[in-house]
Parts: sequence; structure tokens; C-alpha cells
Amino acid sequence: MTYRKIVSSRLILVVTAITILLLLCIIYFHPLNIAWVKKSFSWGNLLQFVFVDQFIIELISSCIIARGIGVYGTYLKLRKTPKTPEKIFKYFLKFLPFILGIYFVFAPLTTGVRFLYHNFILQRLDLDYFSDYFPLNLEIYLAY
Repeated sequence: MTYRKIVSSRLILVVTAITILLLLCIIYFHPLNIAWVKKSFSWGNLLQFVFVDQFIIELISSCIIARGIGVYGTYLKLRKTPKTPEKIFKYFLKFLPFILGIYFVFAPLTTGVRFLYHNFILQRLDLDYFSDYFPLNLEIYLAY
């Protein structure tokens, strides 16, 4: 297995889009969390939030993770996908350290991009990187 399918652009775009759609439906557009939308709703604001603030910035994360999975799997010589459920579970467990650790590698990049976008392009000067975006923030870690 060469992990070529995992790093294909089309698959990364589709997985990112589905993930963002689920995230938006479950968290952001949930009736209990809708107050932020009511305060400053406009179609332009909504499209900016969905496509730039969520999709494009998370696409960076998806690309990094997909590339990392390929490198990690090749490094561990995980070339064949097992056939039995028990072996598949053990196969995925081998990726657990990567999945838990990659956050600390790419989170400063993606949260930094999001902070710069919010601060300089959207002119939200009330934001503080260390309290709102810093990668060691437990809420951000659990969200990722």
C-alpha cells in the first residue's frame, strides 16, 4: 500500500467538506448555539464563515494529516490492510500516536493562520492569540 489514495486531492476535498458540514450542523448551527448567528447574520458573513473560516483553513489541516499518514504508514512499513476486524483494529491502533501527536505539529500553523485571518483581514482586534487560539488550549485540542 502506498497511501496514494489517502493523499489524493479529490479525496481530501470531499472528506474536508463532509467533516465541515457535519461540524457546522452539529455545533455551530445547533439551536442552542445559534445566538452568534443572529447577532451578525448576513449571507456574505455566512459564506465567509463556511468557506474561508472553516473550509479553506481546515483544508490545510486535512492536507497535512493526509501527507503525515502516508509518511507515518510508510515509516512503520504498514503496507497491507488486514482483513479481520481484530487485525484492522490493531492496525488503526498503530496510527493512534500519530493522530494524537500531529495536532501539536500542525495546530500552531492552522490556528496561527486563522488568528492572522481574523485579526488582520476581518479586523477583529479584540482577539488574543494565547487565550483564543493557542494550541495548548484544551477546548481547541478536543475540537480537533
